[in-house]
Amino acid sequence: MLRRVYGPVPSRRFGSSLGVDPVPLKHCSYDCVFCQLGRTTHHETDRTEFFPPERIVEDVRWALDRGPTPDVITFAGSGEPTLYSALGQVVRTLRGTTTIPLLLITNGSLLWREDVAADARLFDWVAPTLSAVDADTFKRINGPKFPVPVETVLAGIEEFTRTFAGKVLLEVFLVRGVNDSPEMIRKLAGEVRRIRPARVDLNTAVRPAPGTSAHLGVEAEVLAEILPTLQMPPVALHARAEVLRFAQDDGCLTGSDGGSTPSLSRGEEGIAASALLFRILSTLRRRPCTLGDLSRSLGAGPGEVEAAAAALLRDGQVVEREEAGAVFLVAVSRDEPTGRGS
Repeated sequence: MLRRVYGPVPSRRFGSSLGVDPVPLKHCSYDCVFCQLGRTTHHETDRTEFFPPERIVEDVRWALDRGPTPDVITFAGSGEPTLYSALGQVVRTLRGTTTIPLLLITNGSLLWREDVAADARLFDWVAPTLSAVDADTFKRINGPKFPVPVETVLAGIEEFTRTFAGKVLLEVFLVRGVNDSPEMIRKLAGEVRRIRPARVDLNTAVRPAPGTSAHLGVEAEVLAEILPTLQMPPVALHARAEVLRFAQDDGCLTGSDGGSTPSLSRGEEGIAASALLFRILSTLRRRPCTLGDLSRSLGAGPGEVEAAAAALLRDGQVVEREEAGAVFLVAVSRDEPTGRGS
């Protein structure tokens, strides 16, 4: 059975994150050019109960019992999580299970709908994305098929932020050559001032987007220059340029991970290796990772991860992609069960 949780994985924005994946790949309202999961195969704006809510709760409890304990439980995954119609039911149930903060990462496209906003208000943190304020840029970045005007989307994010008791952590996402011009930055800054989030994360593409060889990320030096334009007290502004540091330590890993590994029989070693292969592939189907990412998030030794990754590379199930000086592993086959009734 494919569990609807993954990780904990190292998040560039939120520390150690246990991912919850409430929608099948790739059901989304957008078709973003920078998406690490590739192009959208199921364009949707209607909400569906893709999986039984009790199954998702069971999977989260299983992951928490297995450990390690994450800093945050993040609903994101293989598409737009607000398309899951039982989202509120799952969150209410988890409130009785854990005190770990609950985070919703959303493209923000449906927050103008009251049913979506009501479910989102149940989280501790909500992190919507802002990448465009005009129709042309919106379509270039998020795809041409979304049926709702960008003005409605922005108004929905603004209203939700105004009425939300938790913290809105707004991600301003820049795409090279599309929304990183001085004029576009000024427009985005104006929208940030209208939304007034608790925090702004300036972000750009650092993982490869399947299906394109184009480098979509904005250089760290440019991000640093943009920061003052977006600064607005009392908003705490966090540049994401520092994510490029992963390029310095996530290459070919060698040596000890600093921990001890219990001795296993040959049969047990085979079972453990198979389980690690499954966990690595399950993680990569949701996001490209470096060897270092996988070692830290799965709690496995660098040597084990490197051997498992080599096997997946030989088998053609993953490929290597270089982005911003780091080597990422990307799953080749992204097919999975739809989950309905499974």
